[in-house]
Amino acid sequence: MNLRTGTLIRRGGFAQKVRCAAVLLMLLTAFATTAGAHDLSTTYARIDVTGASVDVHFTMNRRDLLAPDLAQAITTNYKLEAPEPPLTMAVRRQDTVAENVEVLELVYTFSHPVNKLHIVSTLDRVTPAGHSNILQIGEGDDARQAILNASSPDVEIDLEEKTFLATV
Repeated sequence: MNLRTGTLIRRGGFAQKVRCAAVLLMLLTAFATTAGAHDLSTTYARIDVTGASVDVHFTMNRRDLLAPDLAQAITTNYKLEAPEPPLTMAVRRQDTVAENVEVLELVYTFSHPVNKLHIVSTLDRVTPAGHSNILQIGEGDDARQAILNASSPDVEIDLEEKTFLATV
């Protein structure tokens, strides 16, 4: 697995525990009321790669966005390359799924089947200090997770390489 920055977790029981922790963190973040000086600011991206198409399912607490337009903020501050930029990028769906929780589905199309992804998040520009983006690519034994934030804004993932755990 080729990683420049970020944290990537792969495979088995440990990956399942991380996914469970991520879901719990999402629920706590999405439904918690203001309880202290440092609320967590977290977005979640589930990424599915099929041939030359990459689907990104983004979930975010609307209160964490400091910009007026969710779609524009995400498309401007969340970039995917494979390794070149996509041929096209489109917003498939934007929906409010709970009082302040929004979902944004994006579709990126590349000129070739995607086997390596470079993901860059500058969401810290449009979210509160300390923001993190938790992303997952794939499911089960093929799942890979990474955490992107201001100090680790990008990750390179080789989708063909098999590893159990890599941390940078």
